[in-house]
Amino acid sequence: MRTERRENPQVETAIYTATPASTPEQLLLATRSASVVIIITYASGTLPERLNPAIETITKSGKPVFLLSNNKRDNHGIVRIAYVPQVSAAQSGAIALEKVNINNIEEVLAAIQEESQKGKSGQPLGEAIKQRFAYQKGEGRPKAEWETKEGQIEQEQITRDALSRGNANPKEVDEVLKIWGGEDN
Repeated sequence: MRTERRENPQVETAIYTATPASTPEQLLLATRSASVVIIITYASGTLPERLNPAIETITKSGKPVFLLSNNKRDNHGIVRIAYVPQVSAAQSGAIALEKVNINNIEEVLAAIQEESQKGKSGQPLGEAIKQRFAYQKGEGRPKAEWETKEGQIEQEQITRDALSRGNANPKEVDEVLKIWGGEDN
């Protein structure tokens, strides 16, 4: 567990990095004096589901909780809220900052301070940050490499190469790709 504190005259923000060993008690203890909580999730945007009751406790106390992906590779954050842990965290009141990731944490912190200086706190602060860093209805989202035709072809070739290195015969490779929804079906 890693927790960091960022203070300014307006708002204290707790930055909590979720790990497989994180517990609700740790999350509550690490964030108890903060006005805003940022949870660094796994790269996929997920976190241990056992943290959801603590997230709900924090949000019900009037503090916004933001989820920020630890995906350092891409230039965006949580693209799709599809996994059960993501849905449960959102139902607990957490706000997924989908347009940004850990690479943009300073930008997020600056936005929190800016909105705080405008007099926003609690839910209004959460909504203001959500407007900046979460996708709005109808707004286009980036596609994962496997969601484009070119990406599918590239992934198929990677799969073919990996399977052929194991001395699989081409017919077996084609059968595997059919099962996975590849071009050969």
